[in-house]
Amino acid sequence: MIKKILIVDDEPHILNSMKELLELEEKEVETALNGKIALELLKKESFDLIISDAKMPQMNGQDFLTEVRRENKEVKFIILTGESEFSQEKLKSIGADAVFYKPLDFDILIETISTF
Repeated sequence: MIKKILIVDDEPHILNSMKELLELEEKEVETALNGKIALELLKKESFDLIISDAKMPQMNGQDFLTEVRRENKEVKFIILTGESEFSQEKLKSIGADAVFYKPLDFDILIETISTF
């Protein structure tokens, strides 16, 4: 069961919206503005699920996913993308558990989280 979630996105309004919605689902949520900040947070805390944007400055979601999987094969990982450069097949082959295209359907996200 997913209880603790890390959301990684370079757009603060998306972070805040997702955090609020997931907290309504009784999840404990932390946020990070990019993959590098998230990696530092992962050194201190563990999470059941990471939800990451694919396109971010400093470290994109694909590189972030690769780094996470080097250390942790168990944490569930969802990538959000609006870009066709990040194919679902590629992201799943390097360890994404699910890939969603923007705009995000929050009901489908919640349904997917409940299956983990």
